[in-house]
Amino acid sequence: MRTAAFLRVALGAGVLAGLACFGYFLVLYRTVPSPLSGKKEPGVVLVWLGMVLAVRYYRRHGNRGELHFWEAMGLALLTALVAGLTDGALLAGFLEYVDAAPLRTLIAEGQQLVRTGQEFNQKNFKNDPESLLNHQKLLESLASVSPLTIFKDDVLKKLLLSAFPAALIAVYFRRMSRA
Repeated sequence: MRTAAFLRVALGAGVLAGLACFGYFLVLYRTVPSPLSGKKEPGVVLVWLGMVLAVRYYRRHGNRGELHFWEAMGLALLTALVAGLTDGALLAGFLEYVDAAPLRTLIAEGQQLVRTGQEFNQKNFKNDPESLLNHQKLLESLASVSPLTIFKDDVLKKLLLSAFPAALIAVYFRRMSRA
């Protein structure tokens, strides 16, 4: 493994995938009333595409045609991490400095959903005090959602949703020497 080429490929592909994911968010921002509420997750496909391109490029150009499983897996996961960090930072910056309306909409929708669940529990479970306390805690935690929370969530989702595809990509692109 050549470390400089490995890092260069992972950083380049990760930044491009992160920019593509942020571009997907901007399209959602322009077309959908609530772009943060579950509609952004299909953008992880762009991260998977970045992982495939990074591993394929590294195998062909950075490692003379050879690629071990763990190299490919590490490269794919590092690409996903960089993509998550890039997308999360751009998204948090957008919500902090450009327009916080999507964040406010996400919080309001979440609180409405919790209140609906609370009404259901009151009808069916006859005012269970523990249930009421849990709903109150959930409402308080929703009110404290910030761009930093969105950043952490975005990075974690990108990594978790990319672990299994990274293994599949590594299996597909591995190539050992013929010696």
